[in-house]
Parts: sequence; C-alpha cells; structure tokens
Amino acid sequence: MNYFHHSIKSRLTLACFFVLSIFLISCKKKSEDSFFYIETNPSQLEQSHLENSIQNLSIKLSSSKEIRSLRLSEKRSNAATKIVLDTTLFSKQTTVFWDYKIPVYSKDASQYYLDMDVIFSNGNISTKRLIINIVRKDILLQESAGYVLYSRMSSKASGFDVNALRAVSPGLVPISSISFKDSSTSNTLSRMWISPAGGKFVRYRAGSFDYANATLAKVQDAYSASIKQELVSNIVEGDVIIYSQNSDYKLLRITTIIDSDSSQNDMYVFSLKKP
Repeated sequence: MNYFHHSIKSRLTLACFFVLSIFLISCKKKSEDSFFYIETNPSQLEQSHLENSIQNLSIKLSSSKEIRSLRLSEKRSNAATKIVLDTTLFSKQTTVFWDYKIPVYSKDASQYYLDMDVIFSNGNISTKRLIINIVRKDILLQESAGYVLYSRMSSKASGFDVNALRAVSPGLVPISSISFKDSSTSNTLSRMWISPAGGKFVRYRAGSFDYANATLAKVQDAYSASIKQELVSNIVEGDVIIYSQNSDYKLLRITTIIDSDSSQNDMYVFSLKKP
C-alpha cells in the first residue's frame, strides 16, 4: 500500500512539474514578447500621401532580444509583393530612417500596404502594417496654339510630333517621331489621322468635353472610360481629341480646317494642351 501511494504521489509530482514547466515557458515567451515594440513616425496606421511624393519615415525598434534585420514590403492589389527595404541591424534598440517614394495613382491601385517585418536573431518575425492611400495629383493643363498639319498630298509637313511639338515630314523622320499624320490620297482632305508611332485616339465632338478647364485627371479619366482607336476619322472643327502613347496624354482641339480645290494648302489648325 505504501508503495502504491508513493507511486501515485510521484506521478502527480511529475505531472505538476511538467505543467508548471509549460506554464513557465509560456510566461517567459509572453514576457519576452512584451519587451518588443515598434514605433513609426508618422504614427498613423493609415496614411494618405500625394502620388510620386517623397515621404520621410522613421522606425524606432526596441526589444529584449536581438533584432537581426528589418524588411519593408510593398503590397498592392494588382501587383506582386515588392521588397523596398532590407537592412541588417543586429541590435536590440535602434532607429531606422527611410525616404520612400509614393507610387503613381491608378484607379485599380489607389491603396497599398507597407509591411514592416522585424526579424529576430532566433528566426521569429513580428510585423506591423501601414495602409497608404495614394492621393492623385491633379494639374491644370497648359495650352499652346497655332499648330498646323498639312495634307499628305501637299509638299508640306503632314505629320506631327507631340513630344517636340512640331510638324514633321513623315519621310524624313523616324516613325517614332510621327505621333500622327494625315492620310489623304487625293485633292480632297481625308479628315483622318493615323498614328505611325503607335498612339491611340479618343475623340469628343464640340461641347461634349470641357476643353477650357481640362486637367490631367479629367483627361486620364475620359481616356480610360472610352474606346481607344488607332485612327480618328471625320475630323471637324471643334473636335477635341485625346492622344495617348505610353501613358502620356495630349489634348487637342481642332480650330480650323481648310480643304481647298488644291491639296497644297489643305490643312488642319489646332491647339494643344499638355501637363
């Protein structure tokens, strides 16, 4: 009997020791975790910043355990995760200063996450997430006027380079420099433009687009919401045309069209707005 009671007592003691050990390990882990904190400046978990702006971020780290490194990752809904900072620390207390560029605004990605992974020397990782709202930068477009594009059947410049803002003769310049050109094949002005450079057109009839108060955001929205064409035809005075290539936008308004008996002086006169 004494042996039986002694055995039971030993087993109970062992079980209590095992439970207490688990408890102490758990408490130790919680205690260690409580000594870690991460503080950012700006401190808001959700922030709004202007697209393409440079933001100054400071990250203050303090821990009872050695911090091996800090990794920052950018996560957007329509793109793969991008590591934007990966720095080695091997310190228990430090402050990291970082200047980062806010991405360009788009309707599909106006918000992204900035994940800060703190990696300890023992392999554990603690993460803090910032939510960044991208604020679109809108600007009023600047206008210049008096541009002339002649008929293809004339001996004058029948193409136009929107980057150089000048008329060009298609046979004398690279295709990449011919944003658009007239496509006439007779003495009658074709009233049609094509883009050898690979740009796209969106045309609005007179009065259907507010040319006078056009901003970059309004042009981008109008272009995105419309069917893009490889050519624009039936051009008439008052037409407003958005020309875009490689996410660059130009806004044109046809002010005068001359279609005489001879093609030599057939022309389009237009004004142009750009950022």
